[in-house]
Amino acid sequence: MSVIDTADRTVNGKNIAEIISDEDFKLLLDYIDSIKYGSVTVHIQNGKAVQIEKSEKIRIK
Repeated sequence: MSVIDTADRTVNGKNIAEIISDEDFKLLLDYIDSIKYGSVTVHIQNGKAVQIEKSEKIRIK
């Protein structure tokens, strides 16, 4: 299990900036904030984020 320290911005002792750029991290947070139902997927290669996908569901009443 990963240990995330939001105060130090680290994941398992590795600085978040080494995993994902500040710009892409903000995009990730925007995606999470913008959907009511759905998912956000981050694809990782060699310990770095290389792709972010957003899938939104629309509930029909």
